[in-house]
Amino acid sequence: MPPRFDVYRAASRQIHTIFADYTALIEPLALDEAYLEVTENQRGLPTASATAKETCARILQDTRLTASAGVSYNKFLAKLASGQRKPAMTALRELRQMNPAPCQVGPSRIEALHRAADRLTLE
Repeated sequence: MPPRFDVYRAASRQIHTIFADYTALIEPLALDEAYLEVTENQRGLPTASATAKETCARILQDTRLTASAGVSYNKFLAKLASGQRKPAMTALRELRQMNPAPCQVGPSRIEALHRAADRLTLE
């Protein structure tokens, strides 16, 4: 079956429009993924968790697509949290709910992290 990128792009635009209802601070990663800064969301919701829950519910309601959200104080942990229950249901894991797990990092990842750190600048 050939890919239907036009349909995928249309759904992505619709989802990003929903994101924009909650924050102007959107960092797109791919057609179906983005980081949102919702500390001070446009809907006045009390927490990032509440914002994530409502955003996922809106995506389901408006597009009939499921979504997952990870809530944390940094992108790395938010990304890990969002993958906790993919893809069949809306999942929300806050940092305090995550169980620490051992992590192994190989030599090539360490080298990549060092290269990335060299590019970082302090603001």
